[in-house]
Amino acid sequence: MRRWPWYQWAFVALTVLYTTPAWVVRFVPTTDGPCHLYNAWILRHMADAAHYPAVSYFEIVRQPLPNWLTHLLLAGLMWLVPPLVAEKLLISGYVLLLMGGLWYVAGAVDPDRRWLAFIGFLFVFSGPMQGGFYNFCYSIGLFLIVVGYWWRRRDTFDLGAAVRLNLLLALCYFAHLVSTVAALVAIAVLWLATLRRANVKRRLLQVAALSPQLVLPLWFLSAEGSASHPSSAALADLWAGFVHFNSFLGLAVQGPFAVALEAIFALLLAIAIGSRGSAWWRRPRSSGSGADLGFLLLAAAFTALYFVAPESMAGGSGIKMRLAFYPWLVLIPWLPALRGAARAAGVAALAAIALLNLGGVLRAYVQADSQLQRFLGGLDEVATDTVFVALVFPRANGCASPCYLAHASGYAATAKRLVDWDDYEAVTGIFPLRFREFARHDTLLLEARPQQVEPRELSTQVDYVYAWRAPLDAPSARLLRRDLTLVADRGDSQLFRSLRSRP
Repeated sequence: MRRWPWYQWAFVALTVLYTTPAWVVRFVPTTDGPCHLYNAWILRHMADAAHYPAVSYFEIVRQPLPNWLTHLLLAGLMWLVPPLVAEKLLISGYVLLLMGGLWYVAGAVDPDRRWLAFIGFLFVFSGPMQGGFYNFCYSIGLFLIVVGYWWRRRDTFDLGAAVRLNLLLALCYFAHLVSTVAALVAIAVLWLATLRRANVKRRLLQVAALSPQLVLPLWFLSAEGSASHPSSAALADLWAGFVHFNSFLGLAVQGPFAVALEAIFALLLAIAIGSRGSAWWRRPRSSGSGADLGFLLLAAAFTALYFVAPESMAGGSGIKMRLAFYPWLVLIPWLPALRGAARAAGVAALAAIALLNLGGVLRAYVQADSQLQRFLGGLDEVATDTVFVALVFPRANGCASPCYLAHASGYAATAKRLVDWDDYEAVTGIFPLRFREFARHDTLLLEARPQQVEPRELSTQVDYVYAWRAPLDAPSARLLRRDLTLVADRGDSQLFRSLRSRP
């Protein structure tokens, strides 16, 4: 049995440590995570409307949509553990999958480059993770495994490899469409970069074996429509966001680590270009050049895709934010291996940066958890098995401020068996659940413009209205006190009861 190098033990230990932020708090501070947890809870009890009346407001979208994976994982975990524990297990699984995938793909070209996976610790608590985009987060890990698996089997691709790769790609699709398309693009670019006259026939068989993976993405795009919306950001702003790693850092405390990422990639790129440039010039047909050039070309292709892709398409938004990940991830297998003292110094530096980053994340999580508990405490008086809506008034850049309060009410809805009227997933059409016809409504006004909500109209739909930090001069705040019954006032929050008739 081959012994692990010392730095692999360090990598495993750091990976385990990176699961701890979710476990030191009661509520994980993400934007959409509580909503995903709530919808998974609805899925878990969908067949038991007699004991869980809230599920009668929802129906399952019986189509092969992306976004199923983590909902099913959460629902399955809830058979064994409480919902909050299920979410923590899911996040821990994401950390293990992402870092395992990075380790796997970092050593795809050269096992001595696996140490470069330490860079990935700065990617864990990224914008998508803090946004609560659990499906996309899982898809990144699956994307890395798909790319690494194809690369390792590219010249020995047989029936077994074809079946396994198709299963991995199918899992990736049911996590997120963007990573599925990215994985197919990655295979195509690397396929072309390593194509030789001697392996044309075997490579053409790979095309036939993987072609079924086009079916579901094409179906989804056809079903949702191909209408797209370009980004309104200037090219200079897009470039700045790309090179400054804006998409990777999901917490304000991580700002200095964006600078660290810039420095790390700049240094390693300089070393790689300097060490390989002369070798490529002298030996352009060497066996290693195709491999190195393939991953470099792939990083360039993903960079171009980031700039030309729309901001939203087929019901999905934030496409550019997601695409910003792939160029840097696929560049890692091309970076220099380093050996001896240089590699030891690199591992030590990256591990130290990772630990500092983890310390900042832990502090930010504990602080956020305190505010989340205050926010959710205002919902204590909501009766079980009722319908409620939370209006979060502080806004910043179109989102609740702080953003982790935007859908935090999903935690209360899960614990108290409520119908969360601000369940945005149930109105999008791209998630496993949707509101039944009698309950369908637009959540955009509730989320983006709570100050414009008409309380009398809302009172015909819900039993309770929860207002968080509503300005006294806001029209809706005055109307809430006039038209509804105040149940509790905790300073930051007010809970109102309506007299609506049940549908």
